[in-house]
Amino acid sequence: MKWILFLLAMIASPVMATVEKGVDANFGSVFASLAVVIVVIFIAATLFKKTHLIKHFTGQDIKMVAHLSVGRNEKIFVVQVGEQQYLLGASASQINLLDKLDKPLEVKQGAPANFAQSFSGMMKK
Repeated sequence: MKWILFLLAMIASPVMATVEKGVDANFGSVFASLAVVIVVIFIAATLFKKTHLIKHFTGQDIKMVAHLSVGRNEKIFVVQVGEQQYLLGASASQINLLDKLDKPLEVKQGAPANFAQSFSGMMKK
């Protein structure tokens, strides 16, 4: 946090000097505004990462219905997005859409609600 304040002070001091001298302050104010916006974006990203707020905005409507291991690093997943279900094939290097299911499978009771955690856990095994 101290280095952010130091960075702001380093940016603000030349800007303030140009404003006091009456030199074209337009460039200085644009540069200072840009610097402030970049710092605000960086602080917001850090806060999102530390407070895990990003998890609340992703994966709410995606559920894993079923999975099957078909090889050492290959798995097949049935994923429900909204009302539609998809059959996905996953390997260590890629994920492919195999089919869009016409007749949805029954969702098992106690099925994992968070697709991202379930999928990463299955890929680690």
